[in-house]
Amino acid sequence: MTSLQHQHQSQSLDPGPAPASVRAVFWLVIVQAVLGLAVGLPVAYLSKDAILAQQPATPGVDAEAVWSAGFAIGVVVAIGSALMWLLFAVKLKEGRNWARITMIVLSVISLVFTPINLLNTAGATPVVLLSSLPGLVITVVILVLLARDPAKSWTPAKTAYLKSGTPF
Repeated sequence: MTSLQHQHQSQSLDPGPAPASVRAVFWLVIVQAVLGLAVGLPVAYLSKDAILAQQPATPGVDAEAVWSAGFAIGVVVAIGSALMWLLFAVKLKEGRNWARITMIVLSVISLVFTPINLLNTAGATPVVLLSSLPGLVITVVILVLLARDPAKSWTPAKTAYLKSGTPF
């Protein structure tokens, strides 16, 4: 088989551009990342007084310094998480099945642990609950779109097509 015939055969296996559900997930992830940073971080900062009021007085421990360090770590984790999700969204749009599977797993983990986290914090800061609801809804929509066709069948086919081509 000549190189041209092999190239033509590979092209015939291409499942085409990303379906609407994959493109929708791409944009939903962008919206979720922006909301998470633009709403989540300010809400967390504004919840400072309520969180500090719940902390017991411990001799020799500066609760505000502990909170500040925790908030700084939270900012780094939030930015890293948003960038990670954006990477997965880009790779999903390119047709990488591993990105779809990873996003499904992380979405399920998020749906399990977010309510647990909210139960621990919502009593003191109801605004946290309200600010988390859009993210939970978006996560459910992302999960449904990724777990069903056409995304479910398109990404494995696209990954196989991408692997069959020449590296350059």
